[in-house]
Amino acid sequence: MAQTGNPPSRARPIPTQPLVERTQDEARKQRSRTMAVSAFALAALLSPLAALQAAAQIEARQGDLGAVVLPIYIEDDSPLAAEGVSVATSHAGGFEFNQPARVGPLTLDPGTTYYFEVPFEFAADLNFGAVELTATLLTQTTSIEIDAAQKTVTLSYGIEESVIEGPDASAPITDRVVTGNSALRSAGTFIDGTATISFNAFDPIRAQAATSGVSELRYLVDETFVDTATTPGTIFADPFTLQAGPHTISFFSIDAAANHEPVNITELIVDDASPMISNFSISEGQIFTQDLDNITPDFSVSDDNDALPRFEAFFVLVEDRGVPIGSGLKRIGFFPGNQVPASSLDDGVWELQVSATDFVRNSTYTYSPRFEIRSNNPDSLPPRTTLTIGNPQALPFISAQTPLSLSAVDDLETPGDGLGIGVARTEYAIDGGAPILYASPFTISAEGPRDLSYFSTDLAGNAEAVQLSSVTVDATPPVLSFSVEASSLTDRLGRLI
Repeated sequence: MAQTGNPPSRARPIPTQPLVERTQDEARKQRSRTMAVSAFALAALLSPLAALQAAAQIEARQGDLGAVVLPIYIEDDSPLAAEGVSVATSHAGGFEFNQPARVGPLTLDPGTTYYFEVPFEFAADLNFGAVELTATLLTQTTSIEIDAAQKTVTLSYGIEESVIEGPDASAPITDRVVTGNSALRSAGTFIDGTATISFNAFDPIRAQAATSGVSELRYLVDETFVDTATTPGTIFADPFTLQAGPHTISFFSIDAAANHEPVNITELIVDDASPMISNFSISEGQIFTQDLDNITPDFSVSDDNDALPRFEAFFVLVEDRGVPIGSGLKRIGFFPGNQVPASSLDDGVWELQVSATDFVRNSTYTYSPRFEIRSNNPDSLPPRTTLTIGNPQALPFISAQTPLSLSAVDDLETPGDGLGIGVARTEYAIDGGAPILYASPFTISAEGPRDLSYFSTDLAGNAEAVQLSSVTVDATPPVLSFSVEASSLTDRLGRLI
């Protein structure tokens, strides 16, 4: 049964309502919200409430919202009906609850948010199925619009809060911030040597109370605040770094109302040391033969703090020799301790290259002693060495500045195939003297005829037969001479010439 008159409002704390923080000038601002959802979806989302229910029974003829009949009533069993809630139609197809009037004095506690609550219940039958909807809105006014064609129910409502503000009695809250690489482990929080330490402090709003703002932030490194008044610490201004090793940082903030935060203590371990790579299983100059040998590459990676640093390992071809055999790749990854057939690597000189990184991204890189992969095909032919004579020259004559060069190619099975395992060395001698290991072009300064002998040896030990070439070094410049003969010592005038 509906009643008239000025209805009372109900003011009570809503403990399940999330706390919404606002500045003081926003605390009493009224906001409006609109929600449009399917009637069926809304029925599934909104659950019935047991208390404070008003109801509106809405009936409509099919396809004609303009003729909606709106008998509005208050259920007799609702406590709200006895308090007299005024209800009026706003337009065809909708209705609204008028703002309830507050009556009588209320005692409100500082720091507590109060809401004026008008719960309601309604039923709608718009020829797309009867829907029983129940909702509680913390509102000033509520309007409901129903669109039969679109099968939607639109709820529009505003929220008005009554906020009583008290003085700022809450201390700031401060967090430690690490900018850089860090890792949390059972032993503590590790950071790298370049990571910076800073702080983030804010003065919270407690139950809509005023906030005075953070005034200053103080900290100590490897010291403890005995008394925040007598041990003031360092005022934080800029991010800072720490030396290697464990550190304890104490910090707190103070707001403008002189509220002191309890001292926070955090521990950090600075790790600026890279992992160590050692104990390579391969020795300098070790030889592996394709199709006969397996390689078991191994090494150790250790770190002072990280028990399992990450690593990458590769076979890397340093010097290619002979015809390409095996995979043909010049960089091949491997896992330590696993056997690798020598035939999977091209013949030539190789090394292991390993990099390692710990949990705060300190990294290192190193390489193993070099080793050799040799072909299993027998190299039965010696190299072929060629002498090249530069300029100036007019063979067989050369000058003391004429460069002489030697180059060699190794053959495998057929002369001229150039597929041997490689040239080990080239030697030469002048006029039968002691052999000289060839390294780069050379000259002969001694003048006169000279005999040049030379040969090369390949990596299989096949030595070339000694070759001979003869040149003549001309280091003397030409000499110009002339003579003059005359029939008379005087000219035609009789003068002495």
